[in-house]
Amino acid sequence: MDRVNKPESDGGHRGTVKRTVLFLPQNDSHAETAALLDQELKKRGLESVALDMDGVYHQGTEPLLNEMTVLPSGLASDRAFYRLPPLDQLRVVAAARPLVPRWLAEVDAVVAFNDGALQRLVLIAARRRGVPTDLVLDGMVTYLDAPDSPMSFARRILRITGQRLGDTTAGAFFPSEVGLAAVNRTHVAGEHSAMVLRSRGSRARRVLASGLPRWPDAEWNAPTRVESVLYLTGSFRWHGDQGTAVAQERDVAELADVCDEYGLPLTIRVHPRDEVERYGSIRATFADSRAESMTATIRRSDLVLSIVSVGLIEAILLGKPTRVLAIHPRWSRYRRAFVADPIFGPIRDVDQLRSTLTEMTAGVDATALERQRRGLAPYVAATGSEATQRIAAAIGGTE
Repeated sequence: MDRVNKPESDGGHRGTVKRTVLFLPQNDSHAETAALLDQELKKRGLESVALDMDGVYHQGTEPLLNEMTVLPSGLASDRAFYRLPPLDQLRVVAAARPLVPRWLAEVDAVVAFNDGALQRLVLIAARRRGVPTDLVLDGMVTYLDAPDSPMSFARRILRITGQRLGDTTAGAFFPSEVGLAAVNRTHVAGEHSAMVLRSRGSRARRVLASGLPRWPDAEWNAPTRVESVLYLTGSFRWHGDQGTAVAQERDVAELADVCDEYGLPLTIRVHPRDEVERYGSIRATFADSRAESMTATIRRSDLVLSIVSVGLIEAILLGKPTRVLAIHPRWSRYRRAFVADPIFGPIRDVDQLRSTLTEMTAGVDATALERQRRGLAPYVAATGSEATQRIAAAIGGTE
């Protein structure tokens, strides 16, 4: 393994390291979680290495890996994988297939943070070699009805085909439903996510409500009244959901107008896989998701809004009043999702938005905030160091 901290080449001879864990971070939040687990695994006598997947995902993960050892993948594409045409995606997967044995040559465990096509190639090969596999789902797994479109229908057919191919290399060439890969353990944020995966037919030997390491331990820093608003966008267009992407843009535009009426500063944190240019005409401050953590952005805000971002959970953990804003999206899609829980107080029209801001600019109800915090129990099993320790213990075989 050509292990380097600043990958530039793709060759070389690997040295032997006992008990090495291979991480597969695809994006910024995956990299953050990998770095946290790396530190905990070191305490337990394990080494770890992160596969550099930036060549195909273009997410700039390396700075977030906190000086972890990095293994060059040898893969590259001119655009991010999920924005490539389907045939080009297949070519990338085909190019990865012969590289997998080298990636796995001297590792004793594999940890992925999602089970997309490239990750499944590695997980399938690892299981065939008897290498333990863990899937740490970085976010909420929830019920969400598919958008109504011919493309969505076609993807459902392809997913079903891939599922029927099961734990085979051919199955990696088909779209998948998140969290259903056959692994030793799948770790999720809380019991709600675990229940969703089990109901969908998870093929993991065990589904564990372990919590998320990158979620901060609860801190109570509640505002007395709302003086600033934060909106968290979702990466709907990235995942092919054009209808919700357009609806989100309309929501943000209306939110900006209402905030302007109330004299409230609006910050928009654009998802790393969303497009900032889509909001260029909106009067707001934009938080740089590559330069500042979600936690830091939330701490600077008084009220946090989104359609379905997992950042809503983090906001409540940090003591911030939180609401789902879904004026234009098709709400029936979310009727079984975590955001339909009354603790999130969904805002469905502009009049409701105005009444919410009128109430919260006058004063934040501390009792309502406490109800939100208590209502997180089904969604949050653990945070911070406790979640990190739970997952590391399972990976290290001490659970």
